Amino acid sequence: MDKNPTKICPQCQSEISALANKCPHCQSDQRSFFKRHPAVSVLLLIAGVGLISSIISTSGSTPVNTTVVTVPISEATINSLRKDLTSFGQGRWQDVVVGQSEYNELIVRAYALPGANTVAINSYCEVLKEEVGKYAIAKANLYIYQFGEVVKACL
Repeated sequence: MDKNPTKICPQCQSEISALANKCPHCQSDQRSFFKRHPAVSVLLLIAGVGLISSIISTSGSTPVNTTVVTVPISEATINSLRKDLTSFGQGRWQDVVVGQSEYNELIVRAYALPGANTVAINSYCEVLKEEVGKYAIAKANLYIYQFGEVVKACL
């Protein structure tokens, strides 16, 4: 039994040694494209690595020099909004808490009555958004609570 593995030459169909770089019969090159063209292979490899690293580094990232600046909301605005929401909320919610976060974002928590259903709670969200919209506040977090838990974040 011959210990030398063989293969068939794709050009002349002769049986040749599997280790041969050239066919002894037709002289066709038996090496792969990448072995025949090492410079092209290296360039393709570099381009591929660069493309993949570019995709990985930009996916899900935010621009580097982005700064969000929000202006503090005046106490007068917060008090006025609290008054509007309290008067509108009679019979709709038990209480409303209006304040701002350390990032100057408005936070409104309306505590719905125990009997409020999903339709009512969704309409409360629309009212909160409409009322806050009247004050031209840049960023507001609006929540409806029921039984001490958030039941709706109004987006």
